[in-house]
Amino acid sequence: MLSKKGGLLVQVLVVLIVIILTSGLILYLVSSGVLTPDPARAEVDILNAEFIPLERTGTLTIKEFDMCEFVDEELNCFHKTSEFQRGTNIYLRALVESTVFGGQLSVGRNYRVVDSQGKVILELEDTNQRDFDYDLEGTKENLAFSDTLFFEDEVPAGDYELQLIVENQLTMKQATLTRGFRLI
Repeated sequence: MLSKKGGLLVQVLVVLIVIILTSGLILYLVSSGVLTPDPARAEVDILNAEFIPLERTGTLTIKEFDMCEFVDEELNCFHKTSEFQRGTNIYLRALVESTVFGGQLSVGRNYRVVDSQGKVILELEDTNQRDFDYDLEGTKENLAFSDTLFFEDEVPAGDYELQLIVENQLTMKQATLTRGFRLI
């Protein structure tokens, strides 16, 4: 009985030694240039899951969000208001604070306009990405942006809600802010 257990242990050790020697030989052949890996398969994730998501912690905050009659190139808001004429531009300005991950900051934003009956009448999506050459891992950075909405004269006058949904696409954090406005 003792010899059977010993024989099994020897077989397992032999298999492990063969695996280690084969892996070492393959790594040596790749590093010496005899074998070359296929670059098309270099970035394949076998498991596309995060079992310990602690590394992607961070914050995402909408610090400012304004609806204006005009926003210039320096993101100055002129005449903040919540009433707009149909057929004129509605300028939006936002300041978001988010955590840098991997030396990058990638913030996506969605705008959703909902009428008084709860029906979505407009949905827009855009992304701002900023790469940093220096190490900012874990620090918070501000990202400012502006956008313009336009409603035709055919859109009925009334009260509407504008939802700003921002998401840090690297840390998967999301923040939402809703503002009411009136078209006259």
